[in-house]
Amino acid sequence: MSSIIKLCLSFLAISIFLSSNTLSADMLLNKGILNFYAGGVIRDDIEITNDGEEPLYLSITTFKINNPENSKPERIEMTDPRTSELLASPNKMIVSAGQKKILRIIVREAPSTVDQVYRIKIMPYSPPIKAGDTTKKQVGVKVLLGYELLAFLRPPNHQAKLKVKQEGKTLKVTNEGNTNTILRNIKQCQDKDHCQEIKGKRLYAGQSIDLKLPQAEGKIIIYKSVGAEFSLEEY
Repeated sequence: MSSIIKLCLSFLAISIFLSSNTLSADMLLNKGILNFYAGGVIRDDIEITNDGEEPLYLSITTFKINNPENSKPERIEMTDPRTSELLASPNKMIVSAGQKKILRIIVREAPSTVDQVYRIKIMPYSPPIKAGDTTKKQVGVKVLLGYELLAFLRPPNHQAKLKVKQEGKTLKVTNEGNTNTILRNIKQCQDKDHCQEIKGKRLYAGQSIDLKLPQAEGKIIIYKSVGAEFSLEEY
């Protein structure tokens, strides 16, 4: 979708500042997930809009996520733009009120046998108060909302292969493929007119999840997506 959407809040920062008014800066991004494919385009642009009434000061940090299928994945900050596998440029920007700017994302890593996963943190910050600024008269609290984007470099012949095993009211789903998938909709059906939904989630390559079923028996229908590819599977 090309329409601008507000992304899910990823983290929150609170800073003390001196101000005589209540102006705000609101950040909107046009996408929250980036997909790069083996042999495809290695560049994408994020459009950042300041929908507020004061300048938006942004700091951008990129991270490599190792072992994303684990409950505690390893998060490595890429601090050197000369060697970063994924480059976000610029790493700082100022977006004036009512204006837009482009954050360019470039992948510089060759595809692997499984997904390469990255996170891009976009964090607003308050500019330093200049010495002798007499217009700042009032102490207040400013809430700064930051966002994290997900980026995937998918492997050649990417495919999410699900292994589904039901034991009573427990459904074990394992991704035996080489790329992540979103289990968008899971249903357990007694017949075509009587189905109950179970909440799904993102499933990385090699990851397993246990889902609680409403019934001990019934057909399982999973509607999943891999990037922009959608499919329906029955078990």
